Amino acid sequence: MPTPVLPPHDRLALAAISDDPAVRREARALLDEDGFDWPSAFRVAESNRVALFVARLLEEAPFEGAVPDDVREKWADRKTKLEARGERAIEQVRQVGDLLAAVSVRPLLYKGPDFQVRCYRDSGPRTFGDVDIIVRRDEIDATVRAITAAGYFQPPGAPSLDYYRRFHLHAIYLHPNHPNGLPLELHWALDSPYSHLPDIVPLLHQTAETCEEFGPNVLRPSALDALALMVVHLDKHLGLAAALPGREQRLKSVIEAHGLVWVLDVVKWMRHFSDAYAGDVVLPRMQALAAERALVIALRLVHDLDAEVLPDWARELAERLPHGRPMITRIIFPDLSAGDGTTAAGKKRRSFLFGDLPGLGFRPVRLVELFVPSFRVPGVTEPAVRKTLGGTLKRVALGGANLLAIASWKIRGEKGEDLEPASRD
Repeated sequence: MPTPVLPPHDRLALAAISDDPAVRREARALLDEDGFDWPSAFRVAESNRVALFVARLLEEAPFEGAVPDDVREKWADRKTKLEARGERAIEQVRQVGDLLAAVSVRPLLYKGPDFQVRCYRDSGPRTFGDVDIIVRRDEIDATVRAITAAGYFQPPGAPSLDYYRRFHLHAIYLHPNHPNGLPLELHWALDSPYSHLPDIVPLLHQTAETCEEFGPNVLRPSALDALALMVVHLDKHLGLAAALPGREQRLKSVIEAHGLVWVLDVVKWMRHFSDAYAGDVVLPRMQALAAERALVIALRLVHDLDAEVLPDWARELAERLPHGRPMITRIIFPDLSAGDGTTAAGKKRRSFLFGDLPGLGFRPVRLVELFVPSFRVPGVTEPAVRKTLGGTLKRVALGGANLLAIASWKIRGEKGEDLEPASRD
């Protein structure tokens, strides 16, 4: 008997983030299936950052008496901790804003805490793993001085910050007084140096705004720009899933990549803002922010999760994406691209491709993406061939320089030279 594409513990997570009361009630039957896998349900919900939604679903009346006491206690405890974590994150953002105000830097907050305040008021705190801020490149040094003076530090055992400024787009900082708090992810770009996309940080600052919850010293993107940033982030991590042949295969890939909350973010945005922004307003801004392709890809996955939330213009974009099997998806998803569920061999392949190579700081999938053409999105302008070839040469050269820098760091480290701790992208 073939393994289902979406086992019961996956479908429980999907039901928990649905706003359809019927879907939530019907999820009760999942618990009656033989050997319902509670550890897997917890793992899927946690890794996809929807554990709070599952915990609240299990508190609803239809689930009374259906959840073992020890399991219910575990979910209730996690719910309490996640709610408290959301509150702490807001306070942490305000503290960072005050720190940077002293050096005349106003960070731009985006993703997790911003979406929590912007789109999750009706459903409770959004779960996230860090606090992301963006500063201008000429503000990096002042920002680092301010946060390190306040006790933030980069994780030990990594190259210097200069290495990350050259080859990556952000660095991670921790604080000793926040052992259960959130890492601070300091960005100076929205895409890596390997990308051919333009730097959009200046455009974001032109329309940035303040928000009472974060205080006067922190900026956040406009509503349209917040959508652009989220779909670009989603495309980086989940874009290949959109080209899989069926709804369940696409959703399975999203869950396997721990990205359910990112698709939910776009669902929430559509629910809160689509009435305020028509397609002829959204698309020009997405084009200006080099996010049009990412928007189409994100809307395809949103359509799979909750088609009813999409206005007509967004549904038309979602349906623009072909239901083909591009070469890159056949390489990375040999099981799901065939229209089946996941297999042990497929999972093993993706575990290698998406895992960091020890000591090298990058994932093998980046090499696949470099040399295997990505799928085209109809109606979206692709880079000219000359620009694409030039971009490939640039990325190959930068990759070589990156490897040389890592080798140099390793040699200097073995000689016992002092290295400034830094994060990895």
